[in-house]
Amino acid sequence: MDEIVDISQLEAPAMFTWAQINAVERAKEVAFWVRFIGNSRARLADAFNVIAPGGTVWMKDSPNYVEQIIGAKVLARLFAELPDDPSLSPKQQEGLDRLRRFLAGELRVGEILGEPAIGANVIGEAPGQAWA
Repeated sequence: MDEIVDISQLEAPAMFTWAQINAVERAKEVAFWVRFIGNSRARLADAFNVIAPGGTVWMKDSPNYVEQIIGAKVLARLFAELPDDPSLSPKQQEGLDRLRRFLAGELRVGEILGEPAIGANVIGEAPGQAWA
């Protein structure tokens, strides 16, 4: 029987610190996320809601932060391969939309995640790199 981990109290900065210790520890940390997500689009959304939660500001180094915690290629693979889930909560759907925007390079420096965009671009920032 698979044990379901409650990540609601998990702090992504602690996961980031863990992943920075060395390559072996980062591999363990990435494996944690992959095991947690499993074959569940809902848990993929839950994971991204912890890693890049709504209400936080997307910064210049945010893509590197996400990359260190789990990796854009891993997220892109899971996003593409996991089956649709019609029972997603609104919060989970928002997390998947934010993940889709991350993978497409659409998140902008200074953007408050989960808030309506005010203008198309942030001055001085080029469009992000697509990860898909």
